[in-house]
Amino acid sequence: MSSLSKPQKIFTTLLTSISSCYGKVNYSNLSRFNGLNEKTFRRWFNKPLDFININRLGNQKVIAGSVCVVAALDCSFINKSGDKTYGLGKYWNGKQGKAERGLEISTLAIVDVGYKTAYHVSTQQTPPHCAANETRVDEYVRHFKEDCWALPKQVRYVVTDAYYTKTLITEAILEKGLHQIGKLRHDANLRYLYQDQKPKADRVSMMANLSWVKRRV
Repeated sequence: MSSLSKPQKIFTTLLTSISSCYGKVNYSNLSRFNGLNEKTFRRWFNKPLDFININRLGNQKVIAGSVCVVAALDCSFINKSGDKTYGLGKYWNGKQGKAERGLEISTLAIVDVGYKTAYHVSTQQTPPHCAANETRVDEYVRHFKEDCWALPKQVRYVVTDAYYTKTLITEAILEKGLHQIGKLRHDANLRYLYQDQKPKADRVSMMANLSWVKRRV
């Protein structure tokens, strides 16, 4: 990870500290399982860290360039009570099959088809309120456009579920030079209206078609 500064490389040890930490995950407890001082954690938590770039560099280390990989885009529902947390709203909970009050995150990942393993790329929290003339689909499209640069070069397909099979998302994926693999809704209409000028049928062809119909009857 040569693009990261030395303090940022040191601070990435926080990930291993959290996994080995017993009890509450706070600055004081993390300092007991790490060589860094408690004040160091406090200072660095106030500074931005490019987690997407860290994920991209980490994925380059573990994903070989010759393996078959695809991208995956999906949302996850998080149960959350109270009324002070940012992002609280009604979101679709696939486990319960209905919309419930809580939080939602949109996740972009890389899937190794051979090993059947997903590698995280980025996650964004879905805002509770959308801008004027926009829906949550616009938020998902914005997330994909902002972070798809971190996908490996061998990725050619983006796998989604039926909810993402919409014109807005499909056009955004095609715009980035990728293709979408998804499931259509049960009421999907694949018929397109004929846009060109319809040819005028002469009387002879009309009578021939009518006589053919009579013979069939």
